[in-house]
Amino acid sequence: MTTTPAHTIDPADGPMRLYEARPDGEPRGAVIVIMEAFGVNDHIEDVARRAAGAGYLAVAPDLFHRAGGGSAAYDDFATVMQKFAGLTDDGILNDVDAALAHLAAAGISPSRTGIVGFCFGGRVTFLVSARRALGAGVGFYGGGIVNAGVLPFPALVGEAGGLRTPWLGLFGDLDAMIPVDDVERLRG
Repeated sequence: MTTTPAHTIDPADGPMRLYEARPDGEPRGAVIVIMEAFGVNDHIEDVARRAAGAGYLAVAPDLFHRAGGGSAAYDDFATVMQKFAGLTDDGILNDVDAALAHLAAAGISPSRTGIVGFCFGGRVTFLVSARRALGAGVGFYGGGIVNAGVLPFPALVGEAGGLRTPWLGLFGDLDAMIPVDDVERLRG
């Protein structure tokens, strides 16, 4: 496996760091790993490396590039909120499109690409699955899908009936931030 943590791609609104982990041999497909609200940190890079270890070309775009990039500590919410400056759903889609173009240049089509994300990234996987056609989308405990959360993004539940990508949402029954009633609204 090979990683290229300093790789840079160019979405429409400025250069973006793209963490990349390549499998040994020909990739089976690709996985876009979407960060939590804390950025492309050690955890997200580890998820990308594990996907590469399973034979997939994995990339993790730094969606914070508009605010200087980087990550924040799990307990540093002041920095987290600063990192979201200027980030919109359209900007997120532009960043994912740039990652898809990078993967296409490596010979991997969107139909052979999955997207996975955690918390904020879980919401992003739903957004992308509603508006782009990929092979698969998986969101882990994605808040802000049914109701707008603390981050500056609108709810997306109205787009559930038009998903263009098969999407799996994984939620915890005891997660007080995402009530079971919200999850049931997605299921319906």
